[in-house]
Amino acid sequence: MTATTPQGARYPDLVAWRDDRGVVIDTTVVPDNRNPDEAHARKVAYYDTAAVREWCADKSGVQAKDVWTTACALTWRGIPSQRSVNELAILGSLNPIGR
Repeated sequence: MTATTPQGARYPDLVAWRDDRGVVIDTTVVPDNRNPDEAHARKVAYYDTAAVREWCADKSGVQAKDVWTTACALTWRGIPSQRSVNELAILGSLNPIGR
């Protein structure tokens, strides 16, 4: 799925919603010598824009103010960003938006 924004096209890996909340999740895998928490922060900054929130709201029927952005950042060896673990753990069950 492609979110068209003033900054260009964005391709989030997962867009989902539950009740009146939406979420945009993007994944990244970094080398073992890179900090996965920094990779997480970069992904969130890249997708956490008004245009992406509006696009998600249009797809899911939730309000743009209720769209949350997070990431799933791992190292090559599968060591996750602690922030990714914390944020993904609170999501619970979601309804993914199909292609």
